[in-house]
Amino acid sequence: MGLPLAGISATAGIMFIRRTVILLMLTMLPAQAEARGWTLPDGSTLQAQLTGIHDGKVALTPVNGKTPIEVPAASLKAPDRAVVAEWVPPGRRQAGANSTVQRNAGGWPLTVTLKEDPATTVVEENRAKRRFIYRSDHFEFHCTQRLNGEVVREFSRLFEVTFETVAALPLRLAPEPPRGYWRIVLYPTKPEYFAAGGPEGSGGLFRGSTGEVMVPLPNLGVERAGQRWIMKNREGNQPLIHEVTHQVMGSWLTVLPVWLVEGSAEYLAAARYTTGKLTLHTGFDNMFTFLTEQKGISGRDIDLRHPKRLMVMSLEKWASDLASREGLKNYYSSMLLFYYFSHLEGDGSGRALIDYFQARPGSKTPDDDTMERDRLLLRGRSWDALWDDVLRAFAGIKIRLS
Repeated sequence: MGLPLAGISATAGIMFIRRTVILLMLTMLPAQAEARGWTLPDGSTLQAQLTGIHDGKVALTPVNGKTPIEVPAASLKAPDRAVVAEWVPPGRRQAGANSTVQRNAGGWPLTVTLKEDPATTVVEENRAKRRFIYRSDHFEFHCTQRLNGEVVREFSRLFEVTFETVAALPLRLAPEPPRGYWRIVLYPTKPEYFAAGGPEGSGGLFRGSTGEVMVPLPNLGVERAGQRWIMKNREGNQPLIHEVTHQVMGSWLTVLPVWLVEGSAEYLAAARYTTGKLTLHTGFDNMFTFLTEQKGISGRDIDLRHPKRLMVMSLEKWASDLASREGLKNYYSSMLLFYYFSHLEGDGSGRALIDYFQARPGSKTPDDDTMERDRLLLRGRSWDALWDDVLRAFAGIKIRLS
């Protein structure tokens, strides 16, 4: 299929990290449902509070106590639609409220399973303008074609369980959508996706400049059947999980070095997805399968990037490697090094990595992590001593690194 999906996201991630626009996005809180003036389809105005969205209609409760009215979202003026776009229903489920998490002794999730299907809402279905918008608890899906309920629910399961898994990691990432929802832009065909900026050969893209994930519908396991989209494959989509992980990790992308940004996303992408459930790493089996099927590595001998080179690699160097086999090596090496710090070092609790993550937030940049890296990850070891520890740890699970 050409370049690996994960290999495309790094360029977007570099643009993302280098731009300050996302910092502005992340500081904007979701709009509150306060009373305001709304322009109705007949041109009159109404002071009312937005109290709900259902089947393409918005519910407006007048401040004068009169009976609430419903107005088609498509009939609203642009300023009113902007308010609808940012509205979050009261009592939206927070991270962990809709998932059951099985953990290992170190507190890392082994499985994350949705308790029930995410709540889905039809925000707008406007055939004339080719604008169709749907929402789950934390994601908003934009498409130029109508999607039936089951397709929207299956998309929602995949994205919501990824959100729940990021939140379940013991790294205390506390993911929260900017401006109310993470936006997913769906393209009916691959040519439309490429025309919108999706790189040739890619199956999806996290666009850092907008905070959106772009993906062609055929890559989500659906196909066109007459006038309807139907589900054909409810399993897989691991590469897409990489992009959604970037999106959900949000502000952390501005403070982590590139090997951790990509290594953590690959760690989740290597999990096995089935309907509403992610199975992570009870051993090394899922990761080994991922290396074989997604990275083209056969056997248990793996050529790993030396930590000294990987952990100090600049964004520019990472980007320049993308067009070669070196780029692929950077990705799987980052994933394996993340796995080492999560599960193989010390007592297997990932304590050093957890402490490192908690030391990073603030006004820091991905390039100034030397002190925390040396104090919390190297812990007084030389680079060669760390390399020896990594080799020994993987040898213990029958993986030979070179």
